[in-house]
Amino acid sequence: MSQGNRMVNALFVKNYLKLTVQFFSGKKQLRTAKAARRKIISMHLPAGIELVLAADAMPIFLCRIGDYSQQEFLRAARLYQGVFGWNLLTSGMQFLRPFLGNNFFSDIIDKFLTGLYSTYEKYIEIAENAGSPLDACFGTRILLGATWPHLNQIHGTLGYCLRCGWFSKAFEEISEKSEVIFLEVPNIVNSHAEEMMKESLNQVISQLEKITGKTITSEKLRTQTLLLNEIRSSYSKIIELASQNILRLSPLSYANLLSMLHIGFTDCVGDPKFFNQTLKLLVKDLEKIPKNSGIDATNRPKLLLVNAFGGYEPHLPEFVDTLGGRLFVADWDVFKILDPIETSGDMLKNYADAILRFESFWIDNSTLVDRYIEVASKFNIDAILFNNMYGCKSITPSLRLFKERLHDTDLRLVDIGFQNIGDNYEQLKTRIGAMLELIQEERG
Repeated sequence: MSQGNRMVNALFVKNYLKLTVQFFSGKKQLRTAKAARRKIISMHLPAGIELVLAADAMPIFLCRIGDYSQQEFLRAARLYQGVFGWNLLTSGMQFLRPFLGNNFFSDIIDKFLTGLYSTYEKYIEIAENAGSPLDACFGTRILLGATWPHLNQIHGTLGYCLRCGWFSKAFEEISEKSEVIFLEVPNIVNSHAEEMMKESLNQVISQLEKITGKTITSEKLRTQTLLLNEIRSSYSKIIELASQNILRLSPLSYANLLSMLHIGFTDCVGDPKFFNQTLKLLVKDLEKIPKNSGIDATNRPKLLLVNAFGGYEPHLPEFVDTLGGRLFVADWDVFKILDPIETSGDMLKNYADAILRFESFWIDNSTLVDRYIEVASKFNIDAILFNNMYGCKSITPSLRLFKERLHDTDLRLVDIGFQNIGDNYEQLKTRIGAMLELIQEERG
C-alpha cells in the first residue's frame, strides 16, 4: 500500500488540507510579499520570529520553498479556494471522491511527498556544488543549499550564534553574500546572561528596524508574542492528540502532520494569523472522533525521533508506519520553544528570558538527555530513535550519555545514523523492525 493510501482521509479534513496547501505554497508567498513591497527575513529556527513580525517583515524558512509547479492539484486547489472558499473546496472534493476513487487522491499525496523529498535533495546538491564541507551535518548543508538560490529575494537572514559550530559557520558564509542579523545567545547561565541577551536583542531590533524602516515597540512585540503563544498552545495540543490511542486520523497522517508542523512552525508557513486560526480549528477537527470510526492505535509502539532539527531521513514516517509503529517529532517541545512567553511587564526582559530558556535545554548534553527522557515519559513513548547526524560535533556526542541514562528507564533506543537522504534504507528498516518486534514480544 502506498504512503498516500494510508493518508487519504486526512486530505478531506478541511484544516489539514488548508495547512498542506499553505505549506507547499512558499513560492507564491514570496511573490505576494514582493508585490506588497514587504521585507522578507529568512528564518532557520523559530527563536526570534516575534521580532521579525513586530518589524512587519515576512519570515520565511527557505527549506520549505520548492518548485511544485507540476502539482496540478495544488494550483487547482489554490484557484478554487480563492474563488469559492475552503468549505466549497472540501465539499466539492467529497462529492467527487466516489467518482475519482481513493487512488486518485492517494496519488496526489504521493506527488506532494515526492516533490518535498526532491526539493531537499536539490538543495543538498546545490550546497555541495557550492563547496559546502562534506563533513558538515545535513541541516547545515540544506540551510546553505536553500539560501543560495534565493539571495535576491530576501532582505536578511536571522542568524544564531549557538553551541553548534557548523550552524554558526553557515551563517558566517551567508553573511559574505547577504545581510545576516546575528542573534547572539550566551552559552552560560549566570547573573550577567540576561543583560547580555537583552543587549543582543537590542542589536537585532536595530538591524530589523533599519531593514524594514519600521519601529519595533514593546506593544508590537507583545502583540506578536500573544499570537505566537496561541500557536504554541495549539501545536502542543496536536502533539498530545497524536499520542492518544484512539485517533481521528491514521498514525501515518499524524506522523506527517508533526513533521509538517516541525518545519512550518519555523516561519508559521509565511502567515502567522492564518497558521494560528488553522491550527485552532484543526485541534477541534482532531478532537471530534466520529462514533465507530476512530482508529485504534493502542498496539502500535510509539517512537520519538530526537534531533530532528538537524535534518533526518524524510521517508522515516513511512518506514515506521509500515513496520507497525508510530513516529513522533517533537523537537520544539524538547527545547521548550512551545512553552508560552510571558507577556506582562517588560517585554524585552520577557523575550530575553525565553531565548535563554531555549538555550538552557541544549546548553550541555546532560541537560539535553534529561529533557529527552522527560518528553518521552510525558507521551508514554516506548523507544527513542536517536538521529545520529554525521558531522555533528555538539549534540551527537550525547548518544553515549543517553545510553547510560536509559538503564534507569524502560525506554529502548535505536541509533539511526544519517548523512544523506536515501542512505542505508534497508539497514534502517531492519534495525527499527527488530526493535518493534522486541517491544511487541515483551507486551505479549
